[in-house]
Amino acid sequence: MYASRSEEFRLYVIADTHLGTRHSDEAKLRQIVKEIESDSHNYWVGLGDYGEYINTTDPRFDPRELASWLFGGEQLADIGRAESERFIETMSPVKERCLALVRGNHEDAILKHSDHDVYARIIDGLANGHPLRLDHSGFLTWRFERQGGSVWSLRMYLTHGSGGGQSGGNTGNKLEKMVRDHDNVQIVMMGHHHDPDHKPFAKLRPGRKHARLVTVEAISAPALTGYMSYAQAKDARPRPTGYVVIAVTPDKRRLGVTMHS
Repeated sequence: MYASRSEEFRLYVIADTHLGTRHSDEAKLRQIVKEIESDSHNYWVGLGDYGEYINTTDPRFDPRELASWLFGGEQLADIGRAESERFIETMSPVKERCLALVRGNHEDAILKHSDHDVYARIIDGLANGHPLRLDHSGFLTWRFERQGGSVWSLRMYLTHGSGGGQSGGNTGNKLEKMVRDHDNVQIVMMGHHHDPDHKPFAKLRPGRKHARLVTVEAISAPALTGYMSYAQAKDARPRPTGYVVIAVTPDKRRLGVTMHS
């Protein structure tokens, strides 16, 4: 519920934090938490890969890549638990503002190889009375109601993303496919590629008398982690890090997308 026609809400999109690697930008993540905490109109979603989740039995394991805090005590005995608890602890001040959490391929991989369900641990740790779990992908409806006035629902499709591809056009092609494959949404967003991109796409939808032209905002969220060694080994191109903020003015049905580094 909001009071003024001019009120603006902001949705922070947090993707691929990979806590546990020394390349994770934990300082930036803590800054984002403070920003979200500073205004009751700020909310957030997570797009997966919250921890690195590469344990000592993983072929990619390299102790030189670990964050220093993993060497503090019992953390190395259960890296998955330590990294999940680190994410929960970091995000707990704003857990009431969380709208949804997607599961990433790093959460999938550690579950497959160790039966450690770190995604379920994070869902439980950040539980706020609302259904947060979307698994790999799903739809989110954010409902806005002005006091004594209009009601509007913002519909979004969220996915962690999948696949690779090194060309600059790969991400744009995936965004276009997401828009084509999912109807009746105003926003589609993905993580996984660590490749920041934002493209507005026009779509035709049925109207009462004529077709309506609508805009769908398609977002590939940047990661909050840097250039990791196994990415370098595959000659993956470096990408800028950061996060996304979507500004929503419900009474005007207006969206604004900003990439932050």
